[in-house]
Amino acid sequence: SWSLKELPNRIKEFKQWIHAFLDPEFNDVSEIEKCREEWENMIPLMWVPNGDVIAVNLDPSEVVYFSHEGDDMHGKVLGKSLWEFLDFYSRVGFAGSEDWQLEPFFDFNKNEMITQGEKVERFIKLLNK
Repeated sequence: SWSLKELPNRIKEFKQWIHAFLDPEFNDVSEIEKCREEWENMIPLMWVPNGDVIAVNLDPSEVVYFSHEGDDMHGKVLGKSLWEFLDFYSRVGFAGSEDWQLEPFFDFNKNEMITQGEKVERFIKLLNK
């Protein structure tokens, strides 16, 4: 899913996706402006098999989930930085990139990714068995 060689093409594709996602025929104008600002500084990090994208914000450098269907994980911060995300993601054995595979590690009440603690350690222990 990661390729520096393909990054220019992926950025171009991602910008096309954002443009399609913000089509005024299907979305409210105020929502379009809000989304445009949110996704303007993003670069794609990973293309997800279901058609979604995990992207890195250039400022701040958060890792964010982009759901092409606007599912529950859309716009959710997966890591406060690229390094925090990669540290967590590698410790859970690259558990999967689709929203349903990441949701068990997301606290919807606090609106944050659970990157450390009992839940993560329990999953790691399960992987080691």
